Amino acid sequence: EKGGSSFNTRPNSFSFSAVINGYVKRGQPEKAHEILLKMDDMHERGLVDPGVRPNTIIYTSIIDGYAKVGDSNGLKKAMDLLDLMENRYEQNSACACPTVNTYTCLINGWAKSRQFGKAQSAQQVLHRMISKYEAGNKYARPTVFSYAAVMNAAAYSDFGDMFEKQQSLEIAIQAYKELKVASRHAKYGADCVANNVIYGTFLRACGRLIPAGKARESSVETVFRKCCNDGQVDDMVLRQLRNAATDEQFQRLVGEEASKVKGTKKVSTKKHNNYQPYISALDVPHDWTKNVVANSAKVTQR
Repeated sequence: EKGGSSFNTRPNSFSFSAVINGYVKRGQPEKAHEILLKMDDMHERGLVDPGVRPNTIIYTSIIDGYAKVGDSNGLKKAMDLLDLMENRYEQNSACACPTVNTYTCLINGWAKSRQFGKAQSAQQVLHRMISKYEAGNKYARPTVFSYAAVMNAAAYSDFGDMFEKQQSLEIAIQAYKELKVASRHAKYGADCVANNVIYGTFLRACGRLIPAGKARESSVETVFRKCCNDGQVDDMVLRQLRNAATDEQFQRLVGEEASKVKGTKKVSTKKHNNYQPYISALDVPHDWTKNVVANSAKVTQR
């Protein structure tokens, strides 16, 4: 009490969250983790109001911070935090409920890392999420971007040996097949279906993991034609097709149809720069692009 007024100097949820988010944004998840532990300790000792305790948003923020660092130590700490969240949620602590964002942040962390076996680790997190969803955590329902993140982890495992690449390719294929089965039965909602992000990421995996030759050409053509049939071709898909296909194959699959759309004898299929082909989604038949949702491809860009 001071000057006849009462001052409450105990920290509240807002002050803890502000400090934690500040450390995460500065790329210091370890510091954020220390504040979380202090918050937890003060809650257990009754030094803060009962509602002041680590929650889903705080846990997920720190997990995302560790995931963005991407080293083995950070990913281990992120996995440990996920363990803690799951245990507390199973002990009826609703405030520590892991959500689809929690799991997908961790999958993206594995995708961006340079760890051997990262595709397998990403797949394990996806399957863990699915298991928790099926066990009753309705907030852990996977989305199409959860599957795309696993496929992205596989695609960027091309720094390993041939065994690593083959295993990563198999994981990308399995993720695609699991998504197709789930979508067929609307298992995770009507929007969890193969879209432009899935097809673009799958083409990326083909281009990075399958050696140049007939096997790659066959896989690329199968994936792209399915994408066309589903009306999910966008600039990202065309960019990944351009990287995975030979010049002749790209001309056959896209250039000839683009020529018909533009009304010219032949459209150039040479690379305009490292990121875009001359042909864009505006140049291909409307049926190929009719089901694309705007801006959805931003999720898996690196």
